[in-house]
Amino acid sequence: MLSQIYDYVISFVTRTSQAQRILLDLDLVDIVFSLLKDLEPVSYKVHDPKVLAEFQSHCGQKLNPYIFSEIQSGSKEHERIADLVMKNLEIDPKYRHLVLDSVVQMCKFYSDLKKFDETCLVEISEKNHGKHFEKIWKVLENRKPPKSLHVSKSDDANSWGCLGFQMPLTDFRKTGLLGLLSLAYMVETYPESSKKALELSRREQNWFPFTLTSINVTSWVLDFYNEGKLNCFSYNNDSEPLETFYTLHSYFFLNFVKFFLNSSLSNDIFNFNKVKYSTISNF
Repeated sequence: MLSQIYDYVISFVTRTSQAQRILLDLDLVDIVFSLLKDLEPVSYKVHDPKVLAEFQSHCGQKLNPYIFSEIQSGSKEHERIADLVMKNLEIDPKYRHLVLDSVVQMCKFYSDLKKFDETCLVEISEKNHGKHFEKIWKVLENRKPPKSLHVSKSDDANSWGCLGFQMPLTDFRKTGLLGLLSLAYMVETYPESSKKALELSRREQNWFPFTLTSINVTSWVLDFYNEGKLNCFSYNNDSEPLETFYTLHSYFFLNFVKFFLNSSLSNDIFNFNKVKYSTISNF
């Protein structure tokens, strides 16, 4: 309530909208100074990801729902949407270049989310994705893989269960192909770290299912994206979105293992969710 009153008073005194102040990253000193003298020209882009994230959050709360839904669709009509945002949020035309840049970055963020979700919806099949399982096994075990993806026994060294699977083709039902590709990327890109993590996961005093943990971490990264905690990895990032996701998954998984094993929560897989936000807080 107090913050709303504060924003109303500042808007009334300065004749500027809250959206514009967020976009220009103005603190109280800047606002007072702007009453006495025009602010210096600003960059053509918004460089601070925190400013972009705050502006995106503000748009989600204050922007006309129809306009925001266009941003969420990952629309490419950036110029038209920028004009609508400026009018709806009462932003001075001289800052149009910042609004346009923000719209581009927000649309990219939601386009990335859409790609992640679409990859999640791809169901795993032996015919189409068996090669990924074989690569994972080859890196981690360096021996002939099990004959079938339909059988898994945790106490059988020649079964997928020794990697922490329950049933390979159905374990990924929550994260689909995204979960499988994230695991495959980590194992192939960071083979030594992955093998060490697998070895640690097998120790009786701090046992955890290696691959099922990876699937959980994939789900966490998706949650963090949807909660707006990883926006900065979409903004001004020309890398392939899925590769960025896989890299984040690898980072969170390997750091989760380290944190889990060094915490009082180890040896209890039901504590995984307790570690989840400790992992992001240390990011």
